[in-house]
Amino acid sequence: MIRTSPLFQKHRRGILFGVKRRHQRALGRVLGLVATVCSALACDGGVRAAAGPGGGGRGVLVVAVDGLRADRLGVNGYARETTPTLDALAERGVRFTRVFAAAPLTRPAHVALLTGCDPTVALGEFQSDANDAAWNIPERVPALAVEFLAAGFRTAAFLDEAELIRSRGFDRGFQRVLVAEATDYRWGHRAEGQIARFAGWLRGVGSGASWFAYLHLSDLERSWSQPAPSWETYYPPLPGMDFVLPPGNTDSVFFAVPFSRWRGQARTLGAYEAAYDGHLNKLDADLDALFATLRRMGVDERTTVAVVGTHGVEFGEGGLYLRSGMFTLADLAVPLVLRPARGLESASLEGVVVDAVASTIDLAPTLLDLHGIARPAEMQGVSQRAALTDATARPREFAFASCGRLIGGAVFDARYCLESIAPAYAQPPLLRRAWFGEDEVDVSAGAAQRFYDHIATPFPALGATLDLTQPPPGFPVEDYTRLSEAWTRFEHDLTAARAAFGSIGGTE
Repeated sequence: MIRTSPLFQKHRRGILFGVKRRHQRALGRVLGLVATVCSALACDGGVRAAAGPGGGGRGVLVVAVDGLRADRLGVNGYARETTPTLDALAERGVRFTRVFAAAPLTRPAHVALLTGCDPTVALGEFQSDANDAAWNIPERVPALAVEFLAAGFRTAAFLDEAELIRSRGFDRGFQRVLVAEATDYRWGHRAEGQIARFAGWLRGVGSGASWFAYLHLSDLERSWSQPAPSWETYYPPLPGMDFVLPPGNTDSVFFAVPFSRWRGQARTLGAYEAAYDGHLNKLDADLDALFATLRRMGVDERTTVAVVGTHGVEFGEGGLYLRSGMFTLADLAVPLVLRPARGLESASLEGVVVDAVASTIDLAPTLLDLHGIARPAEMQGVSQRAALTDATARPREFAFASCGRLIGGAVFDARYCLESIAPAYAQPPLLRRAWFGEDEVDVSAGAAQRFYDHIATPFPALGATLDLTQPPPGFPVEDYTRLSEAWTRFEHDLTAARAAFGSIGGTE
């Protein structure tokens, strides 16, 4: 177990309780700077991270991919060979089959990965469209990069979208943050430039130092508005998907292609899906180049690699096309492939499949646990390390999702999902009109709840809503009650966490 100094323990837990509220933010920035400087000195002096094979430092690489659906990976049974590189990585490591994103939108999804906490703790104000909310990760919220930095690791983030760095707190714990420029890519592909930046930074770290890097790739999301012609038509459309999608005159739209993602021509659903798969295949080739870089630099075997989808993308499953934001499996079921560095576990972890329920907030505590770093008590995720070597281990019973385009959320267990949304409160009004087809909506009629077996029926009909006061017909009452009570506890715990962390809108 790597222990940190009292200074870092204080910084991690937040020593701002005794300071007047108007001075907390400024003091927090100072403390963060002090922690960064002290940890950097520790890397060069006394405290060092555990050495890898051959005496070199350990590496931890998180590759966070926006818009990556679990069901589009070949290793998960997809008909097309879209991801040979990811499939090979899974054969050399661990593949999780039931991972649910904590949020279906980009900013809150990254909050979950970077903090190991539900993203609601960083939501500035409760708004129906969380992607347009003011995001602020409070100083008291744990940060994965801070933990690695305190343990003697060099840290860097390579962000594919500037919107993340504009939100306060996303850079906490990173010694370097590099944001991709609009001129750094062609045909919407920035992955090659991101990988080159990462490789340049890693060469400067040195073979004896341990490091943690967060590599953000958003090429799949960008491909809708800036497609690469060769990958757009790499696959032919699948049969039976010849429905032409209508364009919307705004991005705030259901049941149509968002205006910013429509390219002025009639296209079928099959053509859009084929384009997604083509760009996914291109991204997979970029990942192959990334892993080849690790091998050439001689750090592959002592680097823990995690490739995770931040959120998915819909092709109409929840009423959206070519974007995410609802609480369906298309939005939330994401892949997680974890290849631990050699020597971290005594047992072989090649080709391991984990069927236990997991959340994206679990990645942070799992990585810390693998590297002998104590998980902060405030971190809400749980370590999945036990499930890597014990097929019967169930580190968590439920996974939760919130912070979508509509007020509400979802709770999943290994078989069932309870999903609740309130489209009558959708903002802006255009989004509400797109759902109901009219401007004036009876608020009491706007609540919708679905309870379903997500194994047998992964994408139930949108009209399959329920009486909120009754268990659904045909399902065991105890299962419905169990998930309903779990969601109630989740909401209560989030309210308490926001207050404890000093989130905007929380009360102390």
